[in-house]
Amino acid sequence: MTDDREGLPRESSSPKGAPSEAPTHDPVHDGEKWYHHILYWLIVNSLRCAARVFFFAKYTNRDRVPKAGPFVLVANHVSFFDPPAAGIATPRKIHYLARASLFENRFFGGLIAALGSHPIERGASDRRGLLLAAEILEAGNPIIVFPEGHRSRDGTFQPFQRGFLLLVKKAQVPVLPIWIEGTRKILPPGRKFPRWARLRVFFGQPIPWEEAVSIGAEGIRERVGQLAPANTAQTGVPQRAAAR
Repeated sequence: MTDDREGLPRESSSPKGAPSEAPTHDPVHDGEKWYHHILYWLIVNSLRCAARVFFFAKYTNRDRVPKAGPFVLVANHVSFFDPPAAGIATPRKIHYLARASLFENRFFGGLIAALGSHPIERGASDRRGLLLAAEILEAGNPIIVFPEGHRSRDGTFQPFQRGFLLLVKKAQVPVLPIWIEGTRKILPPGRKFPRWARLRVFFGQPIPWEEAVSIGAEGIRERVGQLAPANTAQTGVPQRAAAR
């Protein structure tokens, strides 16, 4: 979602009788199979074990993750490995939006659906993405967003787009900032397979939705950046606070 407008989106100006942009299905349970829960448990726990062996994974302050209720997980983004890294680091099942073309392969589509992904058509409006994400949150599930909008190809910590704040304001849920370190070395741009490198994920304190809206995208970006280790490989990171 890259909508930079202030406040909630206005009602559509589409002519009467035009198809609605709102999802016509349950985004959390529609198409969910009985084996998805088993697949999720098997895959995520296998990945967690593999991450500790191959990526020396370490997760800091995981106890800050809310044990119940929806929230928006906000992270930096430098690699395609960031979503699975966040997923295995977080003790709860994280949901996210993925382009619909990834679901064309029945096996792969079923796999990522079991891991919490929800299809959205490439080129779909920001409003449609907002509605889908809001329904996921309303069902009590956390969702991850990458407010930089796209991967940073040169490793620079980019400015945050403000669209995700529309979701936070609409759903009235807390924001959980995290910093993901090492994924650019594990799976840099242009590389198809991961390589050995150290993975670290740092969790910040949850930010109440009113405070998140008040401090804005830049304030949340600072909270995320302050979680970065002193020796972070990324540039453009705000000065670290005395304590995370």
